[in-house]
Amino acid sequence: LVVAYPEQLFEGTLSGGLKDVTIRPGQTTPTGAATALPAQFDVNHVSEDGESVIFEAVSAGNFQVFRRAAGATVEVSAPAAGVVDPKGPQSANFAGASPDGSVVYFTSKGKLTADAQTGTNDTSANLYRYEVATGALTDLTVLGETLPGVNQVLVSRNGKSVYFTATGALVGGATAGKQNLYRWSEANGLSFIATLAANDQMATGTEGPGAAAA
Repeated sequence: LVVAYPEQLFEGTLSGGLKDVTIRPGQTTPTGAATALPAQFDVNHVSEDGESVIFEAVSAGNFQVFRRAAGATVEVSAPAAGVVDPKGPQSANFAGASPDGSVVYFTSKGKLTADAQTGTNDTSANLYRYEVATGALTDLTVLGETLPGVNQVLVSRNGKSVYFTATGALVGGATAGKQNLYRWSEANGLSFIATLAANDQMATGTEGPGAAAA
């Protein structure tokens, strides 16, 4: 796969040359500008085998997250079946994925699941997890009594855990209105790590928790 950042995304093969792969669901031809995020800011937007790619592109006036594989494109950030956001579609931001592209993480202020807590005017970002095999969309930030308010997100290299900061008190020990650091994992669910000081931030790039094995 060859990525031309930030406007177009191409697939390259020895036999077929280059072709634009920014094809939206239900369409057969590319429809223009796409953003494939640079690797230092996310995890696994291209699968290890090169067979799938995740990109952001404008849909209904907002950036959404898409996955392209085996000649088909799926809108990862589409609402779960039967869910309609009263405020209409909101932008989504890719956060990371598993190495094989089978699990995708992203944030959005849109109400995409029945239990999502985004606020009356869709002001609070939630962290979502999409499973390709089943199409299941899960909100990982619905455990607290306050709005999640997700900010930074770092996904582990194996895609089995994710670290994030949020102003919501999602589990015991967290302080509402402060920057709380959490870890969600497939094995243990959501846990609170610490409430950060005013100037503290998670490490970004290829080191730190975003590069952790689990």
